[in-house]
Amino acid sequence: MRDFAQAFRTAWLAMLVFVATSGCERAPQSAPASGDVASLRGTWVSDRQRSMDFNRANAKLKPETIEFLDQLLGRQTLAFDDRTMRAVMPAFQVSVKGKQYAMAAMDEPQPYEVLHAGAHVVVVRSESRFIGTQVTTFNFIDANTFWIYTGGPAGSETPDLHTREYFTRIRVERSPQRP
Repeated sequence: MRDFAQAFRTAWLAMLVFVATSGCERAPQSAPASGDVASLRGTWVSDRQRSMDFNRANAKLKPETIEFLDQLLGRQTLAFDDRTMRAVMPAFQVSVKGKQYAMAAMDEPQPYEVLHAGAHVVVVRSESRFIGTQVTTFNFIDANTFWIYTGGPAGSETPDLHTREYFTRIRVERSPQRP
């Protein structure tokens, strides 16, 4: 039971780790005006359906991993202001292979720095109290939709599942200082 709990903790951390990637899955739906850059400011919610559709079609996942991700995705909220990214996940129960497991709530503010901001990609470096420094590439499909690659390098505590998590902006905040 303890090993299974550790596996869930590791999977939980995997969803927090955002490994730098490049490119978009397809051309954005609406091209930005010349000089525009994608903006992270505002509040974003995980899109479970879109994420699972992509992951089922493109990632090689075990049935129990699909079952777990289907219950995990769609719960996380990310909020960005000028200096801080706040990742929030409520407490919830998951069922895997017929067994119930409690997932603890998370509310982690992370200072971040924009390393690159373009029309369709924003790359940030952030500091997590759980995993330290991380670099995340946010790949924009349109102004209100992005995806992140989830997983870690070989041999890390977070498995490289080759999955994506999509997010949709639910509230916009504007700032002239930062993307």
